[in-house]
Amino acid sequence: MRKITLGFLLLTMAVLVSCQKEETPTELANPQQLEFEKLQQTFPGLQRFNSLTDYQDFLKRQQKEGLSDPALKSMIDGDFEIFDDEEEFAATSATLVEDFEDGSSEISISPGFVFDMSLLNPTWDFMFFSGGSPEMTLDLEPNDINYFSVKVLDMSAVSDVEYSFDFIDANGELIYTFSGFSTPPGTINFMGFYSPGVAIKTVKIYSSGLALGLPLLDDIYLGSAVADTDGDGCLDSDDPIVESNVEETVTIQDCDSGIANLVTETCGITMSDQVNELMASAKNHGAFVSSVAKLAKEWEAAGMITKKQKSDLVSCAAHAE
Repeated sequence: MRKITLGFLLLTMAVLVSCQKEETPTELANPQQLEFEKLQQTFPGLQRFNSLTDYQDFLKRQQKEGLSDPALKSMIDGDFEIFDDEEEFAATSATLVEDFEDGSSEISISPGFVFDMSLLNPTWDFMFFSGGSPEMTLDLEPNDINYFSVKVLDMSAVSDVEYSFDFIDANGELIYTFSGFSTPPGTINFMGFYSPGVAIKTVKIYSSGLALGLPLLDDIYLGSAVADTDGDGCLDSDDPIVESNVEETVTIQDCDSGIANLVTETCGITMSDQVNELMASAKNHGAFVSSVAKLAKEWEAAGMITKKQKSDLVSCAAHAE
C-alpha cells in the first residue's frame, strides 16, 4: 500500500482521467519529478499542472454528468428511499462493514485504491477511485441487504464532485439509479439508501471528479432498515404505538388545548397518546376528567406545561362527551 500525504495531493493538483496525458512540465525539481513519476506507475492517468489556473482550465474542458435535482428524504420510484442526513434515517442491524482504516477492504470492491493517511490524521483513511469510467462496483454479502449508506468526501479545495449510484438486485436487474449528488470542496457528506421491497446485491458508483484526492468514500454501512411509520423518532420495532397521534397540539375531541403535542420520555408515546389512552380506559366521564387532571398535574411538575395550560386541558376534558 502506498502512503502519501494530503499536502502532496493538494499541492500537485493531480487528476485521474481517461483522456490522453498532457505533457509533464520539465521545470519540476528533481525530487518532485521522481516522486511524480513513481505515482504515474501506479496511476497512469496522473497529470500535473504548473498553476491553479491551468488546472481550472483543464476542468472546464472535461465532460461532466448532467445534474439532476432529486427530492431527497422522500419516497420515490418503487418505494426506494434516499436520505442525505443520517439522523433522519434510522436503521437496525446496520453494521459498519468498511472504514478502510487498516489500509484494505473487507467488501469486494473494484477498481479502487485504499489510501492510508493515518500518519497525518487517523480519520483520513478512505477509498479512492478514478472519476468517470470505469465505475466502482461493490458486491454485497449476505443476500438480504436493503440498507446501504456511505460517506462521500471531497478533499479538494478546487472543484465539486458529482456522484451517481446504480442499485442492482441478485438477478442483475436495476432497482434504482440515483444521479447528480454533488459535494462541495472540503466536505464530507452522508448518503443513505433504503430498498424495502428488493434486496440490494450490487452497488455501482460513478463520479465526474477528476482531481487526485477525489472522489473518496468512507464508512460504508450495510443492514436491514426499519421504518418509523409515525415519525415520532422511535423505530417501529421499538415503538409501543406504531401510529401515534402526532397532531401539533393536544386536542380532546373538538377542543384544542393549545398545548404542544410533545413526545414523552417513553419512546414512541406522545402527550396526545396518553390522553387518548385515558379516554379509552375511563369507566365514565367523571373518571376521565379526574385522570386528565392528574396527568396534567404531572406534566406541570415536569415543566412540560404551565399552570394555565393545565387548566385549559382539564377544561377540554370536562367538555368532552
